[in-house]
Amino acid sequence: MKRTVAMLLAALITATAVPFFSGCGKDHTPDTEESTPKQSKAETTEHEEYTASTEQTDIATTPEESTEDIKPEEKPTAASSFRACSIKTNSLDELKYWLYTPSDPTENMPLIVYLHGGSGKGDDLQLITAVEGFPKYLRDGQLGDVRAYVIIPQLPSSQKGWANGASAVYELIQETVSNFDIDKENISLTGHSMGGTGTWNLALSYPTLFARIAPLSGSMRVRPEYIEKLKNIPVWTFVGSADTIVPPDSSMDFIAALKEAGGNAKITVFGDADHFTVPSLTYLDKNIDLINWLTNKAN
Repeated sequence: MKRTVAMLLAALITATAVPFFSGCGKDHTPDTEESTPKQSKAETTEHEEYTASTEQTDIATTPEESTEDIKPEEKPTAASSFRACSIKTNSLDELKYWLYTPSDPTENMPLIVYLHGGSGKGDDLQLITAVEGFPKYLRDGQLGDVRAYVIIPQLPSSQKGWANGASAVYELIQETVSNFDIDKENISLTGHSMGGTGTWNLALSYPTLFARIAPLSGSMRVRPEYIEKLKNIPVWTFVGSADTIVPPDSSMDFIAALKEAGGNAKITVFGDADHFTVPSLTYLDKNIDLINWLTNKAN
C-alpha cells in the first residue's frame, strides 16, 4: 500500500513539474510536445514502399490537371513558446529564467527584459507566473502575438534586490542576443514593484544598453548623476495614486527632473489605483499599448 502511494506521488510530481532546460539557445530542441516526432523504422519502410509503387505507376493527366494548378506547399507556421531555462553566470552562479520565443521569428527581432517583484524571488519559476502581471499575461496569451523575444529572470531569494543581480541579468541579455537574431539597438526593460525599482537601477548600471524603459510602481531618488545617465533614454513610468507600498511621489519627482533636463520622459498616474492593480491597468490596456511602445524603434 505504501509503495503504491509513493509511486502515485512520484507520478504526480513528474506530471506537474515545469520542463526545465539549460541554456535554451536557438538550436535547443526541448524533449516535450514541441519536438517533432521521429518516424519509426516501420513507418519509414512503409513510406518508401508506397513511394516506389506510385513512381512505377503511369498516371495520365487531363488538361484540367495541369501542373500549373499545383500550388507549392506553404511554409509551416512556427508557434510561439514559453520555456523554463537556466544559465550559469559569474555573479549568481545559476540564474533561472523564462524565455518567450515569438511565432515565426524574423531577422533583428526586439528583446524585452522583464524584472519581477518581491514575490517572485526563489528557485521556482512558477512563483513569477502565479501572480497577476506581465509574465502571466504573456504565458496565457492575453497580450496577443508579441513580436519580440522576452526574457524573465528570477532573482534568488538570497539576494535583496535587482541591484544585486544586475551583472547576472546583463550576462543573460548578452547570451540571449548571441543565441538569437536580435536587434541589439532594440532592447527594452520593464518591471513592477521591486522590478520597477530594478528597472531604474539596471538602466543606471547600463545606460547605453536599453532603447527604452518602463518602470511600474518603482522607487527612484532624484540625483544629478542619475538624471545625467538617464536623460537620453525614453522613459514611460506607471504608478497608482493610492499606492501605499511604494508611494508614487519619487517616480513623479524623477520624471519631472528628467523632463526639465530635456529627457524624453512621461508618467501615467492611475487614479485610486493601489500597488497591485497597476500591472493589469498598464499591460492589458490596448489604448496604452505598452508592448508596442517597448518594441517600436520609432518611439
